[in-house]
Amino acid sequence: MPNSPLSDSHGPLLKRIASTTRNVRIDILDEQETLLAPVGLCDLCSMPNKPGYDYCYPCSHAPRAAVDGVIPLAFAPKGEQLYRDLVAYKRQSTPSPAFRRLAALARVSSRHMPCIERVYGTIDTLTVVPSTQGRSKGMLWALARALCPDRPRARLDYVEPATTHEAKRREPVDGDFAAGSEVRGKRVLLVDDSWVTGAAAFSAAADLRAAGAASVVVTVLGRVLDPRNWLYTQTFLDMWQDCGIPTAYDPAVCPATRRPHCPARDE
Repeated sequence: MPNSPLSDSHGPLLKRIASTTRNVRIDILDEQETLLAPVGLCDLCSMPNKPGYDYCYPCSHAPRAAVDGVIPLAFAPKGEQLYRDLVAYKRQSTPSPAFRRLAALARVSSRHMPCIERVYGTIDTLTVVPSTQGRSKGMLWALARALCPDRPRARLDYVEPATTHEAKRREPVDGDFAAGSEVRGKRVLLVDDSWVTGAAAFSAAADLRAAGAASVVVTVLGRVLDPRNWLYTQTFLDMWQDCGIPTAYDPAVCPATRRPHCPARDE
């Protein structure tokens, strides 16, 4: 099944995110599509990475076998609009401008679902990472449905009381989540709004696999980048600026390949 072409209805959605959202891409190209500089990204979560290393530090110490892939839909550098939207939408009980921009990103990215399935296999069921802070899952479910509207939902609940222990929240912990029996033998798409260290997503994926899921692919709306905490993140962002690469969102860049190449279309 080929990925969906952009329709007239995508125009207003693209306008909402065009100037506020950076694609996740593993190459930097000029206007003639010539590679200007390679970008070293973590093979799993797409964090700008130290040259010569396949994985960033958090992913190298995480239970990588629990996930078949991690697909961020966009980069969310701290201080930029997408990062602010990821923080702000959770504070509202009704859809806000921040939520509507995130929903636009999810809806535009839905055209690449066939690409994700071509790489990772047909998705059988959909679930979201529950908040460990007690927030409702309603908004995140709405974003997940904008990305993948036609798959049955699977239950996944947070089973421990919210913790104030910061170190625990930043590291994967088995048994934090309880999955429904409907995931047994299924390929699961696990959706979260953001990825910082991936601790919650890794934990949720491990518990889904323990419940019998055949595979777990994680999709997040924003891969958070913090230049203050990692030298190579600032180097990566400087590379975009030095090469004159626009930060405007390009719907042709496939989140499954991190390039303007769609496996469901370009064969």
